[in-house]
Amino acid sequence: MTTWQILILVGCVLVMDTVIVGAVLAATGAQWKRFATYFPERPVLAGAQRRTWQTVRLGVWNWGWSFTICVDAQCVHLTPGPRVGQLMGGRTASIPVEALGQTATGAGGAAKPRRRSGRIKLKLAGRSIELPSWVMTGV
Repeated sequence: MTTWQILILVGCVLVMDTVIVGAVLAATGAQWKRFATYFPERPVLAGAQRRTWQTVRLGVWNWGWSFTICVDAQCVHLTPGPRVGQLMGGRTASIPVEALGQTATGAGGAAKPRRRSGRIKLKLAGRSIELPSWVMTGV
């Protein structure tokens, strides 16, 4: 192969990788934006329990150590971190405690943490979401 052929091949691979990674990132960001429109941002009340570097899973997308979660008397506030937040449009979702309670005590019975991961799996706004189990104890 000549030098030009190698450069063209490497350029094509880089362009395809960029397109594929961009499409995946756009899909994850779009799903989060749709979820956040169901639960618009509300102010965090004083005395809220706050933890950073938390993992949230929405559908098939898992954002490990990318969220700050605040739990107050009214809502659970999910704020994407700075790097992930740029991808997701920086939207905070504030899930009302009533929505968590209805989901936890719905037809499927009480929400229980999964044994190995210590996470709670809920169905909100027609989507499956997994949150750390401490969120339910803080409510």
